[in-house]
Amino acid sequence: MTTPPDQFDGPWKETLTHYVEPLIAFFLPDLHAKIDWQRGVEFLDQELQQLIPADTETGARRVDKLIRVWFGTIPILILIHIEVQNQYRAEYERILAAYHILIRAAFPNMSVLTLAIYGDDKPGWRPNQFVDEIGGCRLQLDFPTIKLLDYLPQLATLESSTNPLAVIVAAHLYTIQTRRNPEQRLAYKRQVYTSLYERGFEPATIQQLFRLIDWLLRLPKPQQQRFRHHVHAEEEQRNVTYITSIEAMGIEQGLQQGRETVTLRQLTRKFGALAEETITQIRALDSEQLLNLAESLLDFTTPDDLTAWLAANPPVAE
Repeated sequence: MTTPPDQFDGPWKETLTHYVEPLIAFFLPDLHAKIDWQRGVEFLDQELQQLIPADTETGARRVDKLIRVWFGTIPILILIHIEVQNQYRAEYERILAAYHILIRAAFPNMSVLTLAIYGDDKPGWRPNQFVDEIGGCRLQLDFPTIKLLDYLPQLATLESSTNPLAVIVAAHLYTIQTRRNPEQRLAYKRQVYTSLYERGFEPATIQQLFRLIDWLLRLPKPQQQRFRHHVHAEEEQRNVTYITSIEAMGIEQGLQQGRETVTLRQLTRKFGALAEETITQIRALDSEQLLNLAESLLDFTTPDDLTAWLAANPPVAE
């Protein structure tokens, strides 16, 4: 039996929403030390969407986040543009350079850092520079890159780290490794899940990370049923109810409720208070529809986009 189709975009979009500071700490510790996190992080989702609208011709979805932070002790704003790319794209460096230039033009008085995170399975593909030169005019952009495959030799370290990003990176790598092996994926999923307790995470963090690893390490129903039993046994042994407390009628329902909560929170943050009718429509969506909405909502620029999406994706009749 084959595993369900892998989904990377949704989990990483959620990661960029909830774990920006741990992400910078994990991948760029020197930069993290220079940012004044006490001043907070401002997410510029709408500005990014206005500058770089969705590709309506190809339907390609970007996984990115534009944020504004304070750099060191000097009150200078920095824009950090993060791209997570999960499959090979030709001339990707040209695309990132175009994004970088557009952002700099929109915010001419701010420094811009473009960070590319490559989550694909091609070890040799890691573009980190764009150069355009003609007639003596030269434009060059060098940008830092992270290749998730480079962390394969560090899996043991990832599974003991107390940074939430280590959990997500490990789950991502195990997803790539087990595309045609559901039994091996089940073993890795149990392993990552159990490690959440051993790292001393808070219950809310365990619940959130559980949702992300379950989203990444998708299993066929027989293996998922066995994983469910493992979760219940683990909680009974540890005398905790971090996961079962949010899904008293089963893991799938708990995940459904969690996705509803996160999706509604993101939409409210983007557009303000939602109409009761809209909330009712969203709560009526099934799990797959909620996943699709979670991936689509960051491409929305106005409430009309949400209305149109809901009209085109009515709840599935039971």
